[in-house]
Amino acid sequence: MKALSVSSRPPLWREARVGLEAAALIRDPILRGEGLRDGRGRPALLIPGFMAGDGSLAPMGNWLRANVGCAGDGHERLEQRLERLVAEQGQRAVVIGQSRGGSMAKVLAVRRPDLVC
Repeated sequence: MKALSVSSRPPLWREARVGLEAAALIRDPILRGEGLRDGRGRPALLIPGFMAGDGSLAPMGNWLRANVGCAGDGHERLEQRLERLVAEQGQRAVVIGQSRGGSMAKVLAVRRPDLVC
């Protein structure tokens, strides 16, 4: 098995592009929903990554208009929020996670397939 060299990792300077990427997102017609299929009003639970708060997913939450303010502090709390979301909306939810939140979303989907679409 070949070891990864340092040169195969993306350069750290790419992290500085966040402002440019945010500006590009704001200008993108997809943010206004142009050319997108209807989500049929499905509820969604957004889960931020490790050391990231709700603000890291705020643009997506605003875009989806479904951010429930997840603080990401434990599976039980997330499961309770998911239960409330599904009870309020009357249908299973789409669960979207970023970074560590993606792992937590997968755990929710495995633990509670009755709540996750």
